[in-house]
Amino acid sequence: MNKYSLSIFAIIAGCGVAMGWLGGRLTLNSDEAQIRDQSEKKSNTESFSNSRPQASALSKLRSTDTYEDLVSLSNDELYPRLALWLLDASAEDVAAYYENYLQREVKPNDITDLIFINWARLDPLAAVAAAKGTQHVGHSWWAWGCHEPDKAFQTAVNTKSGQGHRVAWGIGEFNSEWLYENYHSLPIWAKGYALSGYRKLPDTEHPLESIHFLRKHDQSIPSKTFAALARVDAQKAYDIAKELSASEGRQFRSTLDNLYDTLADEDPDFLEKIENSTSSPVEKSALNLRRFRQLVEADPAAAREMFLQTESPNQRREQLELLGPLMVQEDSEVAFEFFSELLSEGESFSELRNNIISRPGGGLSYSGSSNNNAFLDALMLKDPARTLELYFEKTPQSSNQYRHADQISNLASKWASHDLWGFSDWVSQQEGEQYKKSVGILSGQLKNFGEYEASLQWALSVDTEEGQPNYDAKNVYRTWVR
Repeated sequence: MNKYSLSIFAIIAGCGVAMGWLGGRLTLNSDEAQIRDQSEKKSNTESFSNSRPQASALSKLRSTDTYEDLVSLSNDELYPRLALWLLDASAEDVAAYYENYLQREVKPNDITDLIFINWARLDPLAAVAAAKGTQHVGHSWWAWGCHEPDKAFQTAVNTKSGQGHRVAWGIGEFNSEWLYENYHSLPIWAKGYALSGYRKLPDTEHPLESIHFLRKHDQSIPSKTFAALARVDAQKAYDIAKELSASEGRQFRSTLDNLYDTLADEDPDFLEKIENSTSSPVEKSALNLRRFRQLVEADPAAAREMFLQTESPNQRREQLELLGPLMVQEDSEVAFEFFSELLSEGESFSELRNNIISRPGGGLSYSGSSNNNAFLDALMLKDPARTLELYFEKTPQSSNQYRHADQISNLASKWASHDLWGFSDWVSQQEGEQYKKSVGILSGQLKNFGEYEASLQWALSVDTEEGQPNYDAKNVYRTWVR
């Protein structure tokens, strides 16, 4: 890939215009003359600028703005109109505009870069001389490195400008071909800056070449570069990413994960192929979840079918955390019906329900989850009474008495912690076992809020078996009298 052409267009493309070959020269001042004298002693190596396409081949857009128009614009509206104006600006025009630009209180980097990358194509020495003594001196050398890497770097070093690192960055960012050929001859201090500039922009034109270069020099690889290779050759991208992720280099540890994300969006069939072929349970689970996440976003109905066909309790749990909240958001009635169906499945879903709902110590989550049970949270926020009532109705208490009690306790505690008075109204309407299980939670929450009298009244409203103490009431007494 010619990073020079890619990056030039990247700078201008934000406003929908392309840069062209412009002409014109400034009169030399003393600073510029000194730098020009050094640069003319260097190699006559042909610059990339010698093969630039003409502006007419790139764009027929032209600016109708005058210099005065641009001066009056705010920074928020300046960039696109300045970029278009620079298509036909001469070196003298750019110099005059820059002199006025220096008077702005705020000078954004993107606009400063735009000015100098145009100016350096017209007359880099004039741009460097004009920036001397300003905060833009680095911009000017960087822009020169974009266009004439040999001259810019040698001049920066020989004049002891202190800007060689800026030039090296610009070379890496815009001139990949030059960097491939000349990297070995750069000083050690310049190589790091050149590599940083190179990595700033992903290589979507020749990604394999870029990956080999970065890998050779132990550099992390932009995810978009790998994505570009995956579009052309998913198998090769996967093989390289897997090899890199297995290496000891910390910079490569996320390579495979990033590629999985790309494949989930752009080639889910290949991702499924990897999932079916891998022997690693961890990798298989990760791939399944990424495919499912993409399906949830693209086709929730198909994601629901995939969930129902999944046999692994752990995978089902993870899938439900992605699918459930979206169902609640888009159609809560469908979500509650789906929740009811899951609860009605009995023991075939018991492990799933236990993982989703129950956690020792209370709360709504499950072991190993980072989503904190997003499905049940969404249901409880939408209609806590209906969620609890469905659980009472659909879950057979006899299947596991203690687990059933824990799950009810967790759900009810969640509601009570967010809306104690709404929960108390609901409890007062319950009967039998639902009333007994809910009262203990309500009494405990009232006690935590210091409402001891109300807490004790609720605790005493439950009849205990003969000879059995009322533990809820005893706990309220102990706290109250402290």
